[in-house]
Amino acid sequence: MNLTSYLAAVRGGRSFVTNGPLIKFKVADAEAGGTINATPGAAVTWELDVWSPLPVEKVEVLVNGKAVWSGKGPDAAGRRTYTGRVEAPSGGWVAARVYGGTVSWPVMDSYPFAHTAPVWFTRVGSTDAGAARAASRDLLRWMDVAEKRLNEGYKGTPAARLRRRFAEARSILGKHAM
Repeated sequence: MNLTSYLAAVRGGRSFVTNGPLIKFKVADAEAGGTINATPGAAVTWELDVWSPLPVEKVEVLVNGKAVWSGKGPDAAGRRTYTGRVEAPSGGWVAARVYGGTVSWPVMDSYPFAHTAPVWFTRVGSTDAGAARAASRDLLRWMDVAEKRLNEGYKGTPAARLRRRFAEARSILGKHAM
């Protein structure tokens, strides 16, 4: 992998966020950023691999922002695989996250956390209006956190380009949050 292929993967939605744990999520043979076709209400299989340098309290699978399966996270450093099924909605997405627990080196944050990008049902984009509104509201709350950290951590630094990007994101999310 090089920078070009890495950026292409991120632009294609083939990513996850983390402060330590690594996760790989597959739903009906599609990975993050991919799409699957499933009849609404049909059972769809999923597999989640978690690698973590320390224990993690909880593992969840989310459909359109709601946890539809949860389990105990790995109780020690290493790898653990989870499998299951979810009921396919008429549209939207499915993703996985792991979080919680005590932190120590190498995770220097408030708690371990990782979240995959979505696997989409039928097409990329949220087709469930309520889920899209909830996701937009949630992202707006996180924008508040990001801007607060920017203001506190880089006091006196203009960061004009980043502030413009924040404003653009708020504008787009604001339209979807109503």
